[in-house]
Amino acid sequence: MNLLLILILILLLPASYANLGTFEDVRDPSVFQRVVVFNRTREVFASARNALYHLSPDLRLLGKVSTGPFMDNATCLHPPYPCGGRRAPRPQDNRVLEIFHHPESPLLLSCGTLYQGVCTLRTLSDVSEGRKSWSVGPLNGSEAFVGGAGSSVAFFGPGFGGQTTLWSAVSHDERPDEFLPPAVSSRILVQRGGQFFFEYAQDSEGQYTGVRFDARYRRLYKMAPDKKK
Repeated sequence: MNLLLILILILLLPASYANLGTFEDVRDPSVFQRVVVFNRTREVFASARNALYHLSPDLRLLGKVSTGPFMDNATCLHPPYPCGGRRAPRPQDNRVLEIFHHPESPLLLSCGTLYQGVCTLRTLSDVSEGRKSWSVGPLNGSEAFVGGAGSSVAFFGPGFGGQTTLWSAVSHDERPDEFLPPAVSSRILVQRGGQFFFEYAQDSEGQYTGVRFDARYRRLYKMAPDKKK
């Protein structure tokens, strides 16, 4: 199935525009997975297998960045952490795509199926160049694992004290137990030393904003991708 974004522009443009716009990547066909619109400019960002797209409001291609395939192993962490198994080329399904309204500049958050579901931040104006991107750490901590081999859903919204919070849910998959993230959680993005990290929205005295299911039942938990927010 080709990557075909069929967007009714009445959702993106004033009501006077009732046109139907389409975009198709004929050179690198893939099923599209997520679409977000930047409200200030009406620019469109879309994710697919192994790629992110930056489109104009009328769906002209402005930029594209490759997100896979990369060498990975389902039992290993993001490089440079060592891997006891053999890494092999694996595709990246970018199932989480959101805009984070950073005080200095809005950033595009994408989380996929590689490296235990680690996320990447990119500036909106530099999606295709890749010069301004950050892997969100800690790369060895489950608080940073938003995506995964199963289905996952995440969105930014208000949290405790009004802070911008990433609310997320992920289906159980077969990764090692020490890498399993909570089934449902809320996290905040923090910046230290020019790098970005996820922390649980509340984490004190052994309690944090995440829910883990009993090992006897967690394989029954499946998070279906959301149809709309």
